[in-house]
Amino acid sequence: MRTRVPLSERFLLKVRITPGCWYWEGACHPDGYGVIQRGGRGEGLVRATHVAYELAYGPLPLGTEACHRCDTPPCVRPTHLFAGTRLDNVTDMHAKRRGAPLPTHCPAGHEYTAENTRFRTGGGRLCKVCRRARRRARKERTGSWQ
Repeated sequence: MRTRVPLSERFLLKVRITPGCWYWEGACHPDGYGVIQRGGRGEGLVRATHVAYELAYGPLPLGTEACHRCDTPPCVRPTHLFAGTRLDNVTDMHAKRRGAPLPTHCPAGHEYTAENTRFRTGGGRLCKVCRRARRRARKERTGSWQ
C-alpha cells in the first residue's frame, strides 16, 4: 500500500518561490489557475490558490473564493491572496482595468440602467424589458405565468 503524502507537502513541491510572487508549477486549468488533487483518487481537484489560502489562514469563509491582489493567475503566495465573493473579485478586476469592460446594453440592445436592470443572486445582470417579454411570450404559449 502506498503512503499518502499530505496535501501541504505535495502543494509545496509544486511552488517556485521568488521575492515577489510564488509561482504554481503543477497542473493548471485552461484558465491559467493551478489545480491539485484534494486527496486520493476520486476526491477531486481544488484550486491551488484555495489550498494556499487555507494552509496560511484556515478555511475560506462560506461563499468566498481566494482572490489575487497581484493579478497573477499562477501566484499562490498567501500574502497576495484575500478572501472575497465573486462580486468582490469582479469589482476588483474592473477597478484595475483588467478583463473586458462591462457591457452597457443587453444583447437585445436595451441600455442597462438602474430602472431597467435586475441583478442575479449569483452575479450577472438581467434586462427587465427582455425579462417581461420572455414572461409574456411564455404566458401566451402555456397560458400560465409560471
